[in-house]
Amino acid sequence: MTKDPICGMTVEPKSALRAERNNQTFYFCSEDCRKQFLAQAQPASSSGGSGDCCGGKETHEHHEHAAQDHRHDHAAVKPSSAAKYFCPMCPGVESDKPGDCPKCGMALERNPAWVAPAAGKPIYICPMHPEVQQ
Repeated sequence: MTKDPICGMTVEPKSALRAERNNQTFYFCSEDCRKQFLAQAQPASSSGGSGDCCGGKETHEHHEHAAQDHRHDHAAVKPSSAAKYFCPMCPGVESDKPGDCPKCGMALERNPAWVAPAAGKPIYICPMHPEVQQ
């Protein structure tokens, strides 16, 4: 296992997307992370003057900072109100039970919009608009 250099997620090298830079192979959890990595300028030398957020220093703190920035990119993931759990990183991954995302391996989060159905009353959900319930 290795870590995605953009979000810090653990990935399996055999099945992960990859890119090379400076004769080193990097592995990614998603095409979004890979694209973000490829869009970044080559890392600056340690002489300073880098345009990157942490002055070109590759430290543990840098990876945490990059991971936090990356999570903000996925802030638009909105689960349907019928989903009890969802993956905040992968759109469309929803579940009735807690567990891990089958795409990225991240723990599923409880959906704050989910409302337990009233006992004995059926809930009708529009198949085209799952957020519409009666």
